[in-house]
Amino acid sequence: MARIRLEFLSITLPVLLLAFLLAREFDLKNVGDEGKYIQTIEQQLDLPTTCQTSHLTAFETANPSILLSTSPLDPFDAPKFSALNRTAGEQWAFDGTSASGRSGLLLGIYRDASYAFLGPGNFRVSLDVVWDNGTTFSTVDYLARSVVHVCENQVVGIWASAIDEYYVFQATRDSKHARVHIHTKEVTGSFAIHSTTPSRYPNGALVSDKVASTWNAPMLHWGEPIPAGGIEVDLTIQGSAFRWTGLGGHDRWWSGKGWLEILTKWEAVRLTAGPYALSFWQPTSRLNGVSYPSPFLTKHGVNVFSAQRNSVSETDNHILYRSAPAPRDGGSMHDPVGYEIELISPSVGKKWSFTLEYRNQEFAFDLGGGAGGSAYVGRVKGGEDGEEPYEGVFFIEHVDVESLTVPKLYVIVCEWYYQFRAKVLGRWDVSM
Repeated sequence: MARIRLEFLSITLPVLLLAFLLAREFDLKNVGDEGKYIQTIEQQLDLPTTCQTSHLTAFETANPSILLSTSPLDPFDAPKFSALNRTAGEQWAFDGTSASGRSGLLLGIYRDASYAFLGPGNFRVSLDVVWDNGTTFSTVDYLARSVVHVCENQVVGIWASAIDEYYVFQATRDSKHARVHIHTKEVTGSFAIHSTTPSRYPNGALVSDKVASTWNAPMLHWGEPIPAGGIEVDLTIQGSAFRWTGLGGHDRWWSGKGWLEILTKWEAVRLTAGPYALSFWQPTSRLNGVSYPSPFLTKHGVNVFSAQRNSVSETDNHILYRSAPAPRDGGSMHDPVGYEIELISPSVGKKWSFTLEYRNQEFAFDLGGGAGGSAYVGRVKGGEDGEEPYEGVFFIEHVDVESLTVPKLYVIVCEWYYQFRAKVLGRWDVSM
């Protein structure tokens, strides 16, 4: 699930042009201690000495031609590019929903040169959370270095700018466990996810399947190391405790071009209800206008349904979904309060239905012209038709950027502006 911030659009062009001209007067070089803090963080993690390591700096890009991994046999969390050029990007995403259905978090960790105009460098990290009482917190950090170690039993990623400014993920090669450590000025602590479902690919294939493919949509690749699992959260955010257990998941995306160039919208759902766990991801391509649904349902940890169709069929598995209106005695009929999902398998004559009821909004952003997005957490009820419905929790995200356009000149000037701030002024924040 991706979180893209575009607040840079409020920057005035004259300010950016001034920064651009100043930056051209300086020999822009990386500043700091040559990354010695990375070694200190690595020592704390007690890494093996036999790992393969990918170490990049924030403004480092290669020639246009780079290698992109499409093999389903490669470790899910290993880097998917041999280097970064100016268009490529990949994301490690982690999300969670509390057992109450009222608290949640979404963390995106990026190696993404296609959005260097959003902040200083290619290594942004976004975090969105919501407490039970509806209080929200959102932040975007940009880090100076990214190091990924691919070891025999685990993959370890370090995004850092200092010994006390870092994000670290550790994911086992079998995708059974993942842990994230955070240490910044505003957030400290960790959370861990323990999988209860098999890893899967866009076509519903599992890791061991010969038909597995990472292809998700034109120019977009995706894999889901943890479709669903238990999560334990222990964070302190701006001095406030953020601790709970519930539902968690972990995704990987990578593409040769930025999402704004190849997608018009995307939506995602992760839920658990009794023995059931459902993961649903659907991007819509800007290149051909086609949506690519990929629901994946398990029961007691065993896959019972997957599909690649979102319209009625008498032969193929398919998913149907729609916004659920507010009840007549509880607000406007035009205000959606949740979601209804149906999974139909004609070949086995089975149908599963889930009703999602929003409890708290995790984030929302409006980019104008109909572009924007939102995410919610809440309670869900459902299961197979004919059986007593189960209850549980969910996370859901909707983003629509179809009408959004970003002028090329703006991109160029923004990139220079942020490089000047980071390399000359030593400022890695995105404030103006």
